[in-house]
Amino acid sequence: MKKIYTLILSTFITLISWGQCNHTFRMIDSWGDGWNGATVDLTVNGATLYSGLSVPSGGAVEDTSFTASTGDVLALANWVSGSFDNEISWEILDDNGTVIVSGAWGDTTSGAGICGATNPCATPTATPFDEGFESGSLPSCWALSGGENWQIRNTGPNHVGNGGTLTGTTTTGNYYAVVDASGYSGDSTTLTTPLIDVSTLTAAELTFFLISDEEGSGYNSTLTVTCNGDTVGSYTGNTSGWEQKIIDLSTYTGTVQVAFIFSEPTTGSAFFDDIAIDDVSVHEAPSCPAPTALTTANITDVSADLNWTAGGSETAWNIEYGASGFAQGSGTTVAVTATTYSFTGLTAATSYDMYVQADCGGGSLSTFVGPISATTLITSGTCGYFTAEVFDSFGDGWNGNGLVVSINGTVVDTLATTSADGTNGVQTLIPVDIGDVVDFTYVVDAYGTGSANTWVGENSYNVYDHAGIIIAAAATGSDPATGGPVSSLGLTACPSCSAPNTLTASNITNSSADLGWVAGGSETAWNIEYGASGFAQGSGTTVAVTTNPYSLTGLTAATSYDYYIQADCGGGDTSIYVGPYTFGTTCNNDVAPYFENFDSGLSVCWTNPGTPQFGWTLDA
Repeated sequence: MKKIYTLILSTFITLISWGQCNHTFRMIDSWGDGWNGATVDLTVNGATLYSGLSVPSGGAVEDTSFTASTGDVLALANWVSGSFDNEISWEILDDNGTVIVSGAWGDTTSGAGICGATNPCATPTATPFDEGFESGSLPSCWALSGGENWQIRNTGPNHVGNGGTLTGTTTTGNYYAVVDASGYSGDSTTLTTPLIDVSTLTAAELTFFLISDEEGSGYNSTLTVTCNGDTVGSYTGNTSGWEQKIIDLSTYTGTVQVAFIFSEPTTGSAFFDDIAIDDVSVHEAPSCPAPTALTTANITDVSADLNWTAGGSETAWNIEYGASGFAQGSGTTVAVTATTYSFTGLTAATSYDMYVQADCGGGSLSTFVGPISATTLITSGTCGYFTAEVFDSFGDGWNGNGLVVSINGTVVDTLATTSADGTNGVQTLIPVDIGDVVDFTYVVDAYGTGSANTWVGENSYNVYDHAGIIIAAAATGSDPATGGPVSSLGLTACPSCSAPNTLTASNITNSSADLGWVAGGSETAWNIEYGASGFAQGSGTTVAVTTNPYSLTGLTAATSYDYYIQADCGGGDTSIYVGPYTFGTTCNNDVAPYFENFDSGLSVCWTNPGTPQFGWTLDA
């Protein structure tokens, strides 16, 4: 009888152990800095199993394991708010790692425990395989790993695309997978597909859309693509909006698993490039591969060049183009036999969409790829354009100041900026006709803000002629009357006598310097005006020269000089003066006895390293 009881008890204990299995409660923070005070309780069948669960400070993912039986009600309760609840998400997974239920902060949706179920992710997915992330959450059998998580989103983060703005199109066009580079954790992060069966394909191909833009920060993130652990693609650098990438997987003939691995430079400044992907597809490679890498160049008011890379060995293509947004099939189609095509007869100031299709012969055509967009310039004058480039050293715009542009005495525009900084100017094209006389007049508070301080000392600008040569450079504070940049008056478009450019000074000694320049045309004579830096034009010393470079002598040691130069085309026809170009003569070798009392400050011939620890200072 005792043996029978023992058998019954043993069987009962075995059934209990078979009825329970491990589950995982996964807590996720999209920023990677923990839940910032937020907590939650985990319950099983209404009883609290764990209380006050959270992702610790500096963490991105925290897993808590627990046991539960098939059918047990698994739920969350008693959410406590933290500082950034919008960063919080969570998942409950069964013993196969399959998500049972998931949500965001505050969700108390329940799920049922699952034990002993067959892992559906162990069976490879058939091809063609397509995933556009349109469920808005991590697709079934996809996996996350690494220092920060891929997110499934339809907007943001702040630095996906260019400052959160995505250009171009994808196939599904809504949700995408993205990594927020702001949450740098010192590790890479990986998004892995399910197992995919490519055994039925003759030549497997992987395609997906990618968007990446470091927004001028200098810190690009990198996307590495692997297949069964082999690196099959790596992408670093800005894309032109969404770009489709194509990877040959024809050497793989069985089961494959693709991983998308995000990494970024190991610096806290590398938070601008939030790489995103969309529309991952594994399928039969087309018999006629589509072209790739569409780019535009040499855009004018009436023309543009389109370039692309052949998808395979094809030598013919079809182009379809039209005004941006046109429906394919309604545009203008052109058949070409080169990977560059020059559009002509376009309309000025108009945006165009362009598509390209490979023609592999025998009626075999690829899909059309695109669109890539290009916007033509405003209508050109007979001399092309002047380009005005305005800067603001603080980066907050011109605060009401303006650069008034007049052509032949008529005001045509007032330029300013709200977004420029000392490095990246804002450019404006100004159509000019041959012989036009253009004035750029700097006006304090041109927009009438009434502010007592419009920060004129932050403003500067350049003017380029039709050939892209600087013909006026107005530095910050160059006008002592306003404290802002000087006005630039009387600039002639396509003058009969063009000004020199690219001024230099070389072989500088304590009493001489060789002045050089690039001639504006075929002239062989020039006028140079020079003087101590900051001199007013007209008050300097002028010399007529016929050699380039010209050796200027008789200078004073340890002195800063400016020089301007004017072309003399003969017959009284001269160009405008351009400059100044600033250089400094070297110091004399002083002879003892030598005396310096520093009453006039530190001489330019003395050096002071000025390091934070040991810099010299002058005191009375």
